[in-house]
Amino acid sequence: MMQAVDSGSTRFSDDTLWLFLADNGGMPSEGGFNVPLRGHKATAWEGDERSQTFLHWSGFASNVKGSVFGGLAHVSDWGVTLTARWATWPRRSPGRSRSTA
Repeated sequence: MMQAVDSGSTRFSDDTLWLFLADNGGMPSEGGFNVPLRGHKATAWEGDERSQTFLHWSGFASNVKGSVFGGLAHVSDWGVTLTARWATWPRRSPGRSRSTA
């Protein structure tokens, strides 16, 4: 996914944190695919209530990179969690490479 983003006309910094998420499941008539979940957008089944989330940042520790979280999270959790965590992430000065941070 990140290769597709970077192959566009604009390259993004390694320091960019990417959060991709959906508000609901997909609608089959518009190409949505919720299998193995039952239902779709605008239904009361899991196919409406659950969706995928993808988080990318080049600064994640090696034990976190490529990991999968199988639990539940709500979209309102992300703002608070990332804001609290951001305060402890290492910073680098503008114009300096990651190796000299």
